[in-house]
Amino acid sequence: MSTPAQVVQRIVELALAHPSYGCNRLQALLLAEGRRLSAVTIQKILQDHALGSRHERWLALQQRSAQQALELSAEQIAFIERHNPCFRERHVESSRPGELLSQDTFFVGSFKSVGKVYMHSVVDTYGSYGFGLLHISKQPEAAVAVLHNDVLPFYRLARAAGGRHPDRQRPRVLRHAAPPLRAVPAAQRHRASPHPGAPATNQRVRGALAPQRAR
Repeated sequence: MSTPAQVVQRIVELALAHPSYGCNRLQALLLAEGRRLSAVTIQKILQDHALGSRHERWLALQQRSAQQALELSAEQIAFIERHNPCFRERHVESSRPGELLSQDTFFVGSFKSVGKVYMHSVVDTYGSYGFGLLHISKQPEAAVAVLHNDVLPFYRLARAAGGRHPDRQRPRVLRHAAPPLRAVPAAQRHRASPHPGAPATNQRVRGALAPQRAR
């Protein structure tokens, strides 16, 4: 026997209203409303609606919030912020390019003859225009380098050009703190192994990290 549609809808509503609850706690809530369902049935219904895990419920809540399809409760907000601390700054907005930048560093992988490689990224929150620096160090000096060598000169040129992106046709975002880096040509990238540490990938990374003469 299939579960009535209104019961399925109620399970979805409860799962989103209490996103940290598992199927056993949802079962108790439904029982208090006079609805008897097994925890296995509840879990299957949640999986059918892409709500079977806390991760999926977090994504669903954040998406509905972004679409303004749901007014979040304090419980839902706390749940989202545990999974995505950046959600705490959701009310912070930028009114023009360059006003508010978001910078972060993350680990790319370990490669033979190169070692650990990190990406130092900067994103303009106004239009999501991005800059990146591949570096073997995750120290602040590398993070400052991408700001000094790429971000600030870019916006100075943009201001001089009357607000237009000065190099929109040929953005250069892969740089080293000293000489520029040579990016792997698009014709070669599709042949590189998608698995970090594989021999084919190592060869591409060594090429990508090989310094070239400044243009």
